[in-house]
Amino acid sequence: MNKLLFFSFLSSLLLLNCSFDFKDESPASDDGECVVYIPESISPNGDGINDLFLIETACKYASYSLKIYDNHKRLVFQTIDPRKVWDGSENGIPLPQGHYSWVLQFKIADNGSTVQEKGAIALIR
Repeated sequence: MNKLLFFSFLSSLLLLNCSFDFKDESPASDDGECVVYIPESISPNGDGINDLFLIETACKYASYSLKIYDNHKRLVFQTIDPRKVWDGSENGIPLPQGHYSWVLQFKIADNGSTVQEKGAIALIR
């Protein structure tokens, strides 16, 4: 049975200019837990560091949905493709700095369990 572990990068890590490369590490633990990494902030300034809201996991999805809302609860981004990332824009137009909320829902292919998580992300310009 898969367990789920959710981790978020702290905004302070962004301010310390830390970056992580998950290509060298598997986001799945040895004991069958499904680990999901969700950033708490992005700074889409083109420097290649924290430019995108990218959810990292080794879990296989049977279904996937990500929605991002502005502070007026207006939908600014949505996808059902886990490879599609948010770059802080709406239809190619950069959104203002601020806090945005997200809703992630997915079904794990291995065991069929459905997960829904909610959170916030800071968009830093």
